[in-house]
Amino acid sequence: MAAINTVTLIGRVVRDIEVKTTNSGKSVASFALAVDGYGKDADASFIDCVAWNKAAELLAEYAPKGKQIGITGRLQTRIWEKDDIKRKATEVIIDQFQFLSDAKGSGNNAVPATERYAEADAKATNTTTNQAAKATEDIDLDAPIDLSEIPF
Repeated sequence: MAAINTVTLIGRVVRDIEVKTTNSGKSVASFALAVDGYGKDADASFIDCVAWNKAAELLAEYAPKGKQIGITGRLQTRIWEKDDIKRKATEVIIDQFQFLSDAKGSGNNAVPATERYAEADAKATNTTTNQAAKATEDIDLDAPIDLSEIPF
């Protein structure tokens, strides 16, 4: 039986992220992401997220409270017992993340990084196209082809 367990969210960090270290030396950060609901009057959902290792350290350093981020990950449910009461938590384990904009009201309406990358790609494509056009200007398309010059 096939199964898909993928979550993609865009939201704002609810509070400053703290990194903890496990007994085995791995960095882990647990935090909540506020995701707006659909519609004008919809309430936000607060989604628990967990990042490990370098991702945890980077998020803690560069994603303060209010920072908009995009995440992709998978759902994981943990079950444990505390004071003879069974507890359960479902969290998003982050596989990838992207910083999108600064905190609300900071005055800095940054363009999402994906758009910045798209602009850089467009510039690179234009440069490559211009270089290719210049290279083809030197080729005489009417000249006969000498088959001895073909290396294969």
